[in-house]
Amino acid sequence: AEGTLYINSNQSGLWAFDPKSGVEKWRNKGCQSDIAVKGGTLLRPGGAYGGGLLALDAQSGAQSWYHTAGSTSFRLAARDDLAYVTYAGETPVEVVVDKNYKRFKYDRIAAFGTRDGNKVWETVLKEDARYSGLLLLGDFLYVVVRGDSIYCLDAQTGKIRTQRRFIDGLGRLIATSNVIFATSKQGVVALAPKTLETLWATPTSGFPNLAVANGRFYVATGPKLVA
Repeated sequence: AEGTLYINSNQSGLWAFDPKSGVEKWRNKGCQSDIAVKGGTLLRPGGAYGGGLLALDAQSGAQSWYHTAGSTSFRLAARDDLAYVTYAGETPVEVVVDKNYKRFKYDRIAAFGTRDGNKVWETVLKEDARYSGLLLLGDFLYVVVRGDSIYCLDAQTGKIRTQRRFIDGLGRLIATSNVIFATSKQGVVALAPKTLETLWATPTSGFPNLAVANGRFYVATGPKLVA
């Protein structure tokens, strides 16, 4: 991204390399989360154990800002002006996982300015979206909550435009300009961006990885790669 290769490791940290020479530029503490680079800024949410949304200077690794008012989870989508995250809010609710572990309930999506970290909007969902997928497509932000629903939000305001039940969803989204692809327990599903109606579905096994290139949709599942 923007002339630098980034690798995010839970164990050894977030690495930045020169992609031609392999020389390390900088390193920062790593966590299990998405990352994005926009306009010279690297963005990273809190990850598996929560935390604020962090912004680093992409060239030096120096901290640009850190939004601590509310915990963020794994997922991140970003454009030049806004970063979108799964968010627990400024007064988060705790969820008891077992007798040894509690976590926050990530029942909302929030947008933050990429340059200053100020919150622009916050939209409450009906479900806990900690295990979810985010996808930007044009002027819309799509959110798929694992085992529950899929939403289409206005990317500028956070207003929910469309919503449908998607109880078999596994929380992954990818798209072309006019089709959204989602993973589900039954296989991969193609959805219409405006209505979220199912266009077609193809059975697959496991928890597939998805890619789109040159007019083809690729699914890697178990020992198989399918186009």
